[in-house]
Amino acid sequence: MSTAKDIIAAVSPSLGDRFNVWIDLNQALRLIAKRLRYHMSALVQGDLSEDALAGDEYVIMPDDFWGLIAAPNISTLNYTLEPLPNRQMKLEYKSPGQPRWYELVGKKLILTPSTASDITINGTYFVKPPNISKPSDEIPYNELFDDAIQYALVMKHSSRSEIPAAMQIFTQQLNDSVDEIIPFIERQAPARIPQNSDINYQTNTDYNYGR
Repeated sequence: MSTAKDIIAAVSPSLGDRFNVWIDLNQALRLIAKRLRYHMSALVQGDLSEDALAGDEYVIMPDDFWGLIAAPNISTLNYTLEPLPNRQMKLEYKSPGQPRWYELVGKKLILTPSTASDITINGTYFVKPPNISKPSDEIPYNELFDDAIQYALVMKHSSRSEIPAAMQIFTQQLNDSVDEIIPFIERQAPARIPQNSDINYQTNTDYNYGR
């Protein structure tokens, strides 16, 4: 895993001290994270598992929470919670019961009705990239985008364009780097038919092909 020091060392010969490394590096990571979210990449998906005790009205999302990817569910039930349709619905529940709706306010996932028993809320959420503030901080994403970050930083600060144009170039370079990699490394392998299978196996849709 690379660190901020590695990125700084790579771009310093070209830029020296002419750029704010922490602002630009964190900005690059946020742009990459948002593009990964566009691709629904596993690199920015976290598993939600938050406990609510009987009587609780809400659960607190993780520190790196950056939004829900899909509707949450209660671990012991086979349906997802639905977004609260209106405030009147919440007012109709005067006592705890089995939650059916949720409302996301900041990092609070508010349950309606509040839970009458101990439960666990599961789901998938968008993971916020870490804030990089010192040389030893690790750069996320398994070094997949280190070269792209370095190149984008150099291009942004060596460009003679106005700030909006330089920022547009910076963003496009990082988006392109994600687009070139993610669709290939996370592509699902096709179901394969065993080489020794007979024609009945290959044509019978009742068989399980490993999907």
